[in-house]
Amino acid sequence: MSRLLRLLLYPLLLAALWAVSRGFGRAYSTMFGGSAAEGSHFILWLLAYVALGLILGLLAAWDFSTFLGSTSERFILGTGGRAMRFDPRLKQAEALLSKQQPREAIELLREYLTDKPRDWQAAIRIAEIYQGPLRTPLAAVLEYEAILQNQRPPRAARPWILLRLGDAFLHLDRADAATARFEEIVRKYPRSGAAEKAARRLAAGNPDPEEPATEPAEAPQPEAIAESARPKHALPPGFLPLKDKPPRRR
Repeated sequence: MSRLLRLLLYPLLLAALWAVSRGFGRAYSTMFGGSAAEGSHFILWLLAYVALGLILGLLAAWDFSTFLGSTSERFILGTGGRAMRFDPRLKQAEALLSKQQPREAIELLREYLTDKPRDWQAAIRIAEIYQGPLRTPLAAVLEYEAILQNQRPPRAARPWILLRLGDAFLHLDRADAATARFEEIVRKYPRSGAAEKAARRLAAGNPDPEEPATEPAEAPQPEAIAESARPKHALPPGFLPLKDKPPRRR
């Protein structure tokens, strides 16, 4: 049932319940001392009142439970104020990656993004494929910058995107651009986990040696990414370790 239909049902049910309650009240006041027909009217009004009350209560309970569940999901998974909606194409894209078909996976993810253009995690997955399996840092830079400008990722994800963006610039021997991104992380998001890594990069002039260098042997599925409360890496939800490190600055 669509949200608009539910919103229309509430006032209709409330109006019907109010009308039935008035009829029920009149039937109750005339039942004693009235005829048998008036007594039967009272039963009918009572049944109608109970039925409408049950329908309204069930509808309200369903909406409340759905809202509570989605709110809890957003809080636990850290999906930035929106509940995640799994799509078979996400799982198919991961399967293509496990078969060493990264370009086909990107095509499938782009098809998914045409239907759900604000899914920043799917957009990040495309950038990760460019940065990792395809080793195309320029495309990764363009993808990360587009995410920051157009996808509106949650604040908790932005420093990690900037960190990946800085690493991609290092692949392009753009130490100045990488330094600017790392400094932005430290300045704007000093309490984030990405800020600590960015500070080490700035201090040493090299990528963080503790950054995960390999992915798990089996490509993780989107459900596993979202449902894992204790990931094996230190990245936030929506990010996966890259297969290769960015190069050291010259």
